[in-house]
Amino acid sequence: IQPRGVIRGHQFAKRAMVLLCIAAFGLVACGVPDDGPSSTEFSRKVGKICTDSNARVDAIAAMSAADPASIARGIERTVEEQRIAVSAIRAIAAPKGQRPKIDAWLESVDKVLKELEAIGSALDGGDAGNVTQRVTNARTLADKANAQAAALKLGTCASTAAPLPTTTTTSSSSVAVSTKTTGTGTTGK
Repeated sequence: IQPRGVIRGHQFAKRAMVLLCIAAFGLVACGVPDDGPSSTEFSRKVGKICTDSNARVDAIAAMSAADPASIARGIERTVEEQRIAVSAIRAIAAPKGQRPKIDAWLESVDKVLKELEAIGSALDGGDAGNVTQRVTNARTLADKANAQAAALKLGTCASTAAPLPTTTTTSSSSVAVSTKTTGTGTTGK
């Protein structure tokens, strides 16, 4: 039998190590413990993050549909919002045994966000071919992320989050772009 002080000291040391690890390497490098809440509780917490993030992304998309430059700015703001949501999800303890699947899903989301950033850059540069290719890539990656979120039973996270632009090339140097809400697999809608 250990005195209370030893147990508390051990718990303090464990928490201090986790905080030190987070400070030194970030959440991704340290990981979050894998002995967290039930799947239902996890889904509820993550669903709230997705729902809240979706509302903010919808507002961004509504303001960003005017022209390629405003769409590019909207994509940038959307990516920022989604990265905040992904970080919040990563910080939630996972249900026992689920951390690897959750991390794989979030890695897929990160890939979608990188493609969205590339779409924004291509729009800024007027590179129609690159925009079209990047949208295609983002859709493929989003399908994978959506399937992963659905398999994790994260309903509000398994559908659309960030509107992927729909592109049509009007000439070799210009792009007609509209924001059409499609599945991205990011933090859902």
